[in-house]
Amino acid sequence: MALVSKKKNSASVPKQQIIRINPYEVHGNVLHLMSQISSARPSATSDLFWEPIFDVIFSEENSLYSYIDDNRSNLSNIDFMEGLKSKLDDLSIELQTRENTNHTQIVVAGGFSSGKSSFLNKLVGDGNLLPTGVDPVSVVPTYLYCSEQHTEAKVKGVNTKNAVISLPKEVLQAIQHSNKSNIHIASVLEKLFVEVNAPRIKGIVFIDTPGYNNSTKKNDSNGKTDEETARASLKEGQALIWLVDCEKGGTVTEDLNIIKEFKGPKLIVFHKADKKGELESKNIVESTGADLEEKFGDDLIDVIAYSSLEEKLYASYYEYESLDEIFEDLKEDLGGGNSGRKKIISDIENMFDDEITTSIALSKELEAERKDAIQEKMKASVNQTETEGIYSNWKGTITEVAQSYVDVDKARTTFQSLSSDAIDEFLSFYNGVMKFENEDHWGSSNILTNAIKRADSAYDRLVKRYNNEINRDYVVYKQEYIKGDFAKTLVSDADILKEQQGKALVEEAEARCEQIRESIKTEQNLVSSLKSYKSKLIAAINKGIKAYEQGNKMEQVKKKESSDTFTAVKQGDLASLVFAMSIDASNDDAKRDKNEKQNGYDLSKCNSEGYTLLTYAVECGQIEIVKFMLDHEADPSSFDRRGYNSFLTAVEQQNKTMCELILSYDPDLIDSTTKSGENAEDLMSKKTFSKWLANKL
Repeated sequence: MALVSKKKNSASVPKQQIIRINPYEVHGNVLHLMSQISSARPSATSDLFWEPIFDVIFSEENSLYSYIDDNRSNLSNIDFMEGLKSKLDDLSIELQTRENTNHTQIVVAGGFSSGKSSFLNKLVGDGNLLPTGVDPVSVVPTYLYCSEQHTEAKVKGVNTKNAVISLPKEVLQAIQHSNKSNIHIASVLEKLFVEVNAPRIKGIVFIDTPGYNNSTKKNDSNGKTDEETARASLKEGQALIWLVDCEKGGTVTEDLNIIKEFKGPKLIVFHKADKKGELESKNIVESTGADLEEKFGDDLIDVIAYSSLEEKLYASYYEYESLDEIFEDLKEDLGGGNSGRKKIISDIENMFDDEITTSIALSKELEAERKDAIQEKMKASVNQTETEGIYSNWKGTITEVAQSYVDVDKARTTFQSLSSDAIDEFLSFYNGVMKFENEDHWGSSNILTNAIKRADSAYDRLVKRYNNEINRDYVVYKQEYIKGDFAKTLVSDADILKEQQGKALVEEAEARCEQIRESIKTEQNLVSSLKSYKSKLIAAINKGIKAYEQGNKMEQVKKKESSDTFTAVKQGDLASLVFAMSIDASNDDAKRDKNEKQNGYDLSKCNSEGYTLLTYAVECGQIEIVKFMLDHEADPSSFDRRGYNSFLTAVEQQNKTMCELILSYDPDLIDSTTKSGENAEDLMSKKTFSKWLANKL
């Protein structure tokens, strides 16, 4: 029976000998990987972190807690200990989230088909790192760390239990909305960390986000909409790169709301500029740049037109020469990344530093007060000396006054005695006259009698007045204290008063100086102690972090054991086959120069019997395996070392199903011949039923 050619007039898809195989396109491999990811558990608890910290805070003889409790009244923040505990709790949680980095963190976002994956792949120098195209979109937050530490990309995943597991690079191509296995690895992963060899832009971590759209449909893989995932990712970066497909025109109007949500520097990239050309790209950049400069102000890094395909900057609103120049400026302006761990440790250090700074400032103020108090003390001492001089002069004056008072008193007594004697003499005279008159020696002279009477009255008035004046003016001399030594008493009282007043002023100044000196000593001790405790605590924190990280070992994904490719084909084990093919492809590339890498499995290789992997799969009747390879653009017309292609091998095996499968991919093969010239009809007669039966028997 002759086979009829069923040629198709449509252009066929180009076939190739090098095919890219991802082992996680196959159900069995995906399920095996997911079971390992989901079963991984953190190998360390937070106790490892807390142990050295507790020693400093509570366990030591002079613990930080007891010191703060004893000196709480001397702190500016009386809730210091409560605040410190809160920060340490935050650090413990942050340590387990594993989102720490010293890299400058840049979020890369944009709409569907804006070309984020191809943009990032070109930036990091690995065209096959992230899945590209419209349908494959990453729904797991992915962090691309650019460094020069690894020659090959290293992938780590964090599962829902917060355990870290090392993953094969091929997983990145399977973390997407639509993967060929239809089993979503993203459902068991929280985030992915990828370390890539990109020395040109080392020090940057790019945070990949899913393509933004306004759909409310939740993804099967993570139960979130693309918008929810994208918005959550925006919160983590220090700067934003927003990609827009140049072919959609020069506007970001529909994206403005979500772009505005990002609080920080923004770079707008009109991607795929090669499709627009330099003139149109420049016009897009100029018109959009002016509008966005008005909306974003200083937060606008630049508006550029760029082609990842050509790795070329077509236009820049702020006249940058290259993307590298933009990234260098960003690293310089933003510094290290938003390391949550680093920030919390810095906050703890600042808590101590604030108290130390406050105490140092207070010590300076007290020192100034102490200097003033010393001046007051010196002034009090000087005043005391001056007062002693004044009192000394006063004592002399008092003594002189007292002596003068004594002299006056003596003069008064003398005067009184003389006055009394004069009056007594006059009285004697008067009495004699009166006696003489009484004895009537004068006769009856009225004139003399009247004169004597007047003199007698005058005498009585004079004596009365004299006695009154004496009693009134000198009554003070009759007081008791006059009987003592008035001058000595007055001087003694003055000495006591002087001593009390002078001593009180000096003692008060000395007490003030001592009080300030003690306050300064307290603040200086506080500064010294807080510095010591800060050093101990930070050392304990770093020790705790190191202990936690060393104890929390990263698990390794164990690939399914697989034999060589041809054995896997013979056994019909597709899962093992794709693993074996990916291993062979990696080994082959490792032997090649960077520019010669094939990034796939070479189907031209033959086994000892001369079969290629495809013709051997046909020979073994492995329909699923053959279909898998043809779906990956394997060339069914290529010859093995025997001179057969896949279709002619199927004909020789008289496998109708296989023949129809191969012809569905390449109908022209119906007319193909072996290298020795045999066509399909020739081959049909070579394999008889008897030979088949003999093989079976």
